[in-house]
Amino acid sequence: MFRRGNSRCWLTYFLFSLLWLISFKPVLAYDHNITHPRLTSWSVQAYNLAFRPLISDQELQWLAAGAAAEDKPVLRTMNHFWWPQTDRPLSASSYHLMSLETAPDWAMSPGAQANLIYGPSFSWYQAIEAYRRGDYETAFINLGHVLHLLQDISVPAHSRNDPHVLGDALENWVFQHHEELAVLSALVRPRCQDYRDCFRQLASAVNVNYFSQDTVNSPAQAGDWPDKPAIKDWPSESGYIIYRGYRLVYYNEARRRFILDDLVLSDYWSQITPLAVGYGAELLRLFFEAVADPGVVPETTSPLTRWRSTIQDINDAPVDIIDKPAQVNNNLESSSAIVSSTLAATNSPVITPGATVLSSPNNATSEVKTTLVVASSTLQAGASKPKSNSNIELKRVIDGDTIELTTGEKVRYLGIDAPELASTANKASECLAEEAKSRNQALLTKGPLTLVADNGGDKDSYGRLLRYVYAGDVFVNKELALEGLAQVFFCTANQLNCPLAKDQARRQQIIVAGETAKQSKLGIYSSRCQAQPTLSTSSSTSTSQVVSSSFNMVTSSKTTTTASTSNNINTSTVKTNTTSSQSSADRQPPETTIKTEVPAITNTGTAQFILVASEPSIFECQLNDQSWKKCTADYGLKNLVAGSYTLRVRAIDEAANVDPTPAVFSWLIDKQRPAISWTVKPSSTMAVSSITFAVEVNETADLFCDLDGGGEEPCPPNLIYDDLSCGKHELTVRARDRAGNYSAKLSTSWTVVDNTPPSSVVIDYPPADLWFTSSSSLTISGSADNDAKVIVNGRTAQSLANNKWRSAVTLAEGRNDIAITAMNLTGQTGPTSTLTIMVDKTKPSSSIVALPETVTESGFVVNWLGEDLGSEPSGHLVFDVQYRFGSESWQAWLEAVDYTSAIFDEPLNVDQKVAFRVRARDLVGNWENWPANSAADTYTTLIAQPSGPPPKIVISQLATRGVSGASDEFIELYNPNDETVDLTGWRLQSKSAEGSTWINRLGSDGLPEGSYIKAHDYFLLASADYGGLTMPDYQHGSNWGLADSGGHIRLVDSQDNVLDKVGYNQASDPEGQPALADLAAGHSLERKAGPNSTASSLGPGGNETNLGRGWDTDNNLEDFVDQPEVSPRSGKHQVVDEDSLSVGLAHLWHFDECLGETIQDWIGQANIINQPFLWRVGHFGCAAYQTWERPAVSLNLGPAIDPAAVTLAYWWRNASYPNEGRAHEYLVGTDGQIVLGLTPSAMGSIQFWHYGQYYIVYDVLPQDDNWHLLVASQENNQLKLYVDGQLKWTMAADYNPPRMITRLDLADENWPIDRDELAIWQRVLSPAEVRRLQQLSLPLSPRFARPEQLAPVAVYYWSFDEGDGEIAYDNLQHAALSPIGRWVYSPFNLGARISHPYDPQTELSLPLDNQDVSLSLWWRSSSYPDESRGSVMLHGSNGQILFGLVVGTWGLGVYFNGDRWYPVDSRLDDAKWHQAVLVYDSYAYHLSLYLDGRLYWQGEALWLTSPLTSISAGQENWPFELDELTIWQGALNATQVETIYELARPNLEEF
Repeated sequence: MFRRGNSRCWLTYFLFSLLWLISFKPVLAYDHNITHPRLTSWSVQAYNLAFRPLISDQELQWLAAGAAAEDKPVLRTMNHFWWPQTDRPLSASSYHLMSLETAPDWAMSPGAQANLIYGPSFSWYQAIEAYRRGDYETAFINLGHVLHLLQDISVPAHSRNDPHVLGDALENWVFQHHEELAVLSALVRPRCQDYRDCFRQLASAVNVNYFSQDTVNSPAQAGDWPDKPAIKDWPSESGYIIYRGYRLVYYNEARRRFILDDLVLSDYWSQITPLAVGYGAELLRLFFEAVADPGVVPETTSPLTRWRSTIQDINDAPVDIIDKPAQVNNNLESSSAIVSSTLAATNSPVITPGATVLSSPNNATSEVKTTLVVASSTLQAGASKPKSNSNIELKRVIDGDTIELTTGEKVRYLGIDAPELASTANKASECLAEEAKSRNQALLTKGPLTLVADNGGDKDSYGRLLRYVYAGDVFVNKELALEGLAQVFFCTANQLNCPLAKDQARRQQIIVAGETAKQSKLGIYSSRCQAQPTLSTSSSTSTSQVVSSSFNMVTSSKTTTTASTSNNINTSTVKTNTTSSQSSADRQPPETTIKTEVPAITNTGTAQFILVASEPSIFECQLNDQSWKKCTADYGLKNLVAGSYTLRVRAIDEAANVDPTPAVFSWLIDKQRPAISWTVKPSSTMAVSSITFAVEVNETADLFCDLDGGGEEPCPPNLIYDDLSCGKHELTVRARDRAGNYSAKLSTSWTVVDNTPPSSVVIDYPPADLWFTSSSSLTISGSADNDAKVIVNGRTAQSLANNKWRSAVTLAEGRNDIAITAMNLTGQTGPTSTLTIMVDKTKPSSSIVALPETVTESGFVVNWLGEDLGSEPSGHLVFDVQYRFGSESWQAWLEAVDYTSAIFDEPLNVDQKVAFRVRARDLVGNWENWPANSAADTYTTLIAQPSGPPPKIVISQLATRGVSGASDEFIELYNPNDETVDLTGWRLQSKSAEGSTWINRLGSDGLPEGSYIKAHDYFLLASADYGGLTMPDYQHGSNWGLADSGGHIRLVDSQDNVLDKVGYNQASDPEGQPALADLAAGHSLERKAGPNSTASSLGPGGNETNLGRGWDTDNNLEDFVDQPEVSPRSGKHQVVDEDSLSVGLAHLWHFDECLGETIQDWIGQANIINQPFLWRVGHFGCAAYQTWERPAVSLNLGPAIDPAAVTLAYWWRNASYPNEGRAHEYLVGTDGQIVLGLTPSAMGSIQFWHYGQYYIVYDVLPQDDNWHLLVASQENNQLKLYVDGQLKWTMAADYNPPRMITRLDLADENWPIDRDELAIWQRVLSPAEVRRLQQLSLPLSPRFARPEQLAPVAVYYWSFDEGDGEIAYDNLQHAALSPIGRWVYSPFNLGARISHPYDPQTELSLPLDNQDVSLSLWWRSSSYPDESRGSVMLHGSNGQILFGLVVGTWGLGVYFNGDRWYPVDSRLDDAKWHQAVLVYDSYAYHLSLYLDGRLYWQGEALWLTSPLTSISAGQENWPFELDELTIWQGALNATQVETIYELARPNLEEF
């Protein structure tokens, strides 16, 4: 419901008043024709039961008329509210022009009602003044108005700021069920200091114990409750929150709302009505007290005197007792009715401060059936007969209400109190005591003995069983009461240690029986006994009162019963006597009792006592040896110092009789803390799981222990703790003496160690048991058992986190055996591991095998030899081989090769000499020096030149521009020969249309070694910006600058023979005439396959598509066509795009989670669980940062990978630059051997691992802190290494038996590195695919369907339906978005207006990860036609705006990773509600923006840089309105967005 606005004008007052008037129903408050008169009648009857003067039927009718008239005119009802916590009337801050009053102020005096709109005034003081002058009709009508106000305050909506102009749920429910609500379930007996205190007590009790429907979901007005999310977690039954035994509220899980339904309202009525009636009766009492107050109305007698005389006058009047509920007679002219104590089953009423419970029901039911009935003397039917207890046997009858069983247990009869027999306390037996005992004994012979317990309590303070007793079919308790041989007695709530009876049926039988005996003047009520005995109960005043379940009148009789005590209540001796029936004057002194909960020894300086006298009295108290002083019945002491104290109390009755034997109570205050010290405590390290300790305390005390922070509790028996787990433990002990003083805490700690010897040490580095090195020192690292230290050659290794260790060892040249073992905390050692390290510092030796003196052609074989020297040679050599022509400088030919022969195919001129030299390097890096220029060099001489014409190769197609722009160029070659042609050293040259100088476009060296074109096949040359889909055979590192308008291209072989030339368009030097084509339009020049070829016949689907392009007449115009369908061919015969990279993709880790402990495998099932990495900014999104201190990853890959063809690729960065970062990525076989892997080093080299061996490739990795793509592949033992898309090394390795790959190992070996986008293919990537992988602008996508588990889930949802206060609560996580400055209507009930300075924000208790996320909302430009604009933003942990929407008349804007832009130039010139949805799909790298269910814009976007941790909304220009704000973890698709919009369309059409 919309409840509050911000208007500050008379229009607010008018509209509110108009709404109040037109919506007024009989249920605006309690119904004035039914409910208020009924409550008034019940209050009068409750008053007449306990107080005097009696209120007559005529006076009741005047009260009811006043109560019914208070709601007229209706505007008076606006002053029937009081919010006790703030002492404010209804909406005081919003409707200030109306000058509304609180309910008690409204009722106080006529001045508060001095306004013509309210009609005549009726007030408390007008009632007093009218009664004083004898105008009783006016007095009681005014008093009826006041009772109406008090009754309204008992409605929860009236005890808080809830105008409920459309009706209150409780008031509506009472009106609908008023015919059923005719029985009063219970009654409370409050005590108020004055008239206003009654209003305060009642309003406070209702406000803090009950809700109103309009505010139950508004924390600002719901009352003094805990935070609402906690309420729904309270004990519940079928969705109902149970509080103090009644249904507090129903929680609707689907709507996430609290509701007051019929069952809740039924419980409210049964709980609140006794309060309203009880406080109404107390208000009537206060009225007559105020009328009789000498300070107000001069009286000849005091109120106490008047009360006593009234009681004496009616002592002989009969008192009608209710025995059976009857339907209420709502005719107010009937005689005075009496409230029945026959109570329908309902929950216990709420006890307000200062109240006394007059009746308390037992079991809870959902429907209250209460009735106000007229007196009757018919006996009520009893409870069903109980089953007999066959094992119970009577031993003896003690008196009229107590027996003893053969078991030795004593049984006290429930509900009755028989006269006492003569004893030490009673000099003589009370009247009919012997007769009661005899009759009890006779009744017990009527049949088998049966004892029935009551749920209210099992035993009294003397340990006697409290029972209803049956002898056969005879209910003995009831029979004794019916014959007048026992008075009725049931405990009330204000009696200490006195159990309340809850068996209502049996209780009522006894009450009716006792009242029957009283009316018939039987037994103790006969003239023989004269005085009526009553029960003395504890009271907050000095006057003893009798309170029974049948509401008996208080009489002047004195007590004869001792009050009960309990173990924690010290009671002084109670003395009893009987009143002589013959004496006319009171000379009997009162008896005094002290009741307290103060223990005999305490440490507190305060003490509270209840003083009880056997008759109305005042008290005098004496503390220790001080003088006697007057004191109240509720007597308290404070600020007492340590020491011994004795309190003496004596009562003085109204006849000035003083108790000669004061009651005495003594106690000791001890504030000295006990001293405690250790005598036995555990040692710091123990190999046993049990410890024993001992302490010494200087006085008697209890010990309390806290083991390992688990909370303090009594120390265990014998001070022993068993079954302690291994690890560190801490024990804290302190003592508490009998006074409750605690000693200082003693603390000790120790470690329980595992006595099992540790297992073998794991060695991570070096990775093999036999290791070669040239260094004199080495750092060994690995892991060991928990808490074990590692011994390396007798020295303790350095311990690291996660059970890691490392140790630097000094090495001698030759063999070094390193012994490594683990030792636990008890000194036990595990198996010894031996690591052998070979130190080799001797350089190897090599030489060239002699060459022949002459050769006849290039391509001859060069051989060399090598030998690894030293005492412990590694046995593995690699070689560098150089050559030079004549006496020129040496040039590199082969580097770090492990073979000893190769074909030298560099071009040689006739008579040109070439020399070779070689040097070797062993496994550990010892390089041999290059030999000097000497006879050791081996020369050979070319004496003949190869003969024959060069092969014919033609330029078959060329283009000067393509899809990537003007620099997207290619030249296609065709080989019409029947043999493969070597293209090594061939050059491509060009010149302009009018130029004369030919320019080398592939560099001076031409095509690289290994370039060739097969017979009748193609070779594609491409510039740097080539963007076609056909994979080129060679792509140059720069562009060629070929002009669209014209130019020349020619092909030159390695011997400078011009093999073909093409001039085009405006070329001045073509073969024949220039070829013509619209190159500027992206066409190409394509050579014909035959004389009649056309563009269409050569193009896709043409009849010459598959024919070679070899037609050559040396006339460019006749040999080429203008081809608009550009499709170059290459020797690769593949078309590469991003999709091809997903072929054969077996595993893919993006490392873009950016948080959490799991890294997802986007293809396979090998997720990295409990990952050890830290997160850094990656090449794409986030990256894994790994250090050697954190555990390595050893990941099972699931299905095995065949190593016959496999590729490993990832992005790598030296995170420690300029230090040397080094790490490894291994694919490991089933036997633990490394099948394929890389160990890149920031020093520029890469170790290429293959079947347990590795090859060092030097100077291939740039030494910087940039990202580099590393690709390793093998196919049939052909190894290839790519760096940044370029092939850096290849070799044919030795054959090894295939081992299936089952594991991936990732580890850091030195300084930290970053790793990103790691992928494994079950095939070998081609060079073009590697280049494509290196050029990707977005992360590699597997292009598979989205997994089902990634479906979007709503995580936060704000409905903005609170309508009050400044907080909007999220319905899912309860995130409080605040402040809300104003609530507005929306198509979805209510929304929020976002305007300065109210820019709401909140933290997200459940952060959203930075993968898929969606944000949806509804908004309206509330300031239209002004330029309304606002934003809703999600922030990262550093406060940066990472994701959000800008909405307004300018259209929609986007926030992403700190940037903001308007992707579409579009305005929304209206004031309608619109839906906006922003979606980030990390799977497809798309950012999508939707407006009203339709796609508005879509673009590419990288990953969000960090998780989303908070949300805010704000006005950017003019205010805007916001509703239905939802955050989704997941990417909504177009269909889901459209569905959400369509579901809301009916709301839009109805709004």
